[in-house]
Amino acid sequence: MTLCRRLCALAFRGIGLLVSVAIIAVLVGMAGLWMVERELIARAGESLALGAMEVAGKLDSQVAERLGDFEVLASASQLRSPDAALVRAHLETLQRAYPVYARLTMADRTGLVVASTDHELAGRDMRRSTWFQAVWHMPRIHVESIIGDTADSQGLEAVVFSAPIKGVDGSFQGVIMTEVDSGYWRKIASETVNQFSIQAQHFGLVRYRVLDSEGEPLLSFGKEEGGRLNLRVLGLPSAVRVGTNRPGWVEEEHLMRKDPVITGYARMRGVGDSEALQWGILVRADRRDVLASIQGI
Repeated sequence: MTLCRRLCALAFRGIGLLVSVAIIAVLVGMAGLWMVERELIARAGESLALGAMEVAGKLDSQVAERLGDFEVLASASQLRSPDAALVRAHLETLQRAYPVYARLTMADRTGLVVASTDHELAGRDMRRSTWFQAVWHMPRIHVESIIGDTADSQGLEAVVFSAPIKGVDGSFQGVIMTEVDSGYWRKIASETVNQFSIQAQHFGLVRYRVLDSEGEPLLSFGKEEGGRLNLRVLGLPSAVRVGTNRPGWVEEEHLMRKDPVITGYARMRGVGDSEALQWGILVRADRRDVLASIQGI
């Protein structure tokens, strides 16, 4: 009996040891998987932040290009001609050469439209418009974003560039204004994000949002990302952090779908001291897509 008891005791000890080893192995395995998940999330976040920086850089370069072009266009001698037909013909020629400009308009020093590629604007008094007032008070290139405020027109409609027209003596002669439609900016953002998504491969569907300096949405990936809710006011971490002007990434919950996502963010430089084009770029991927491979294991 004593021998049987000893054998039973040894058996129970062996079983206990095996159970302990099994529990330790499971805990170590779970810890290992958790560490791998955190590493994948960190790498994805850094990559998404780089994607947001790339979008911001592409948009900044396009703004710089438009500013350079428009500065040259505003100095054209044809704009100082007293012949309205000649001015209109020059604006139409410019629009054909630069189709990115949806509309070109010239107003004299009193704000009266002398010529425009939009014939409905000819003869209208634009003295109280923001683009004329801005250049009249400060004779330099002015940039502003036009945001739709109706149910059918929400988000960015166009970016307006306006510049002073000066006489040979440097006197103020009027203002030239142009609009670059939202489709142009949306194309740049979409193409850059799509290219990034192809290179990332394992991020699934990568979405983006472009916010103005106040957190209002300007551009987004399809209707699923739409809406006129101010993401900064709602406290979305990425929308709050992008205002700090430092790129980075964060884990958060999608406000509409309620799914956990990883969001990279970056901010455009803007134009001088103006906040008109200091847009915030959010590039996000679903957490489950990033972790699909490790969750399978």
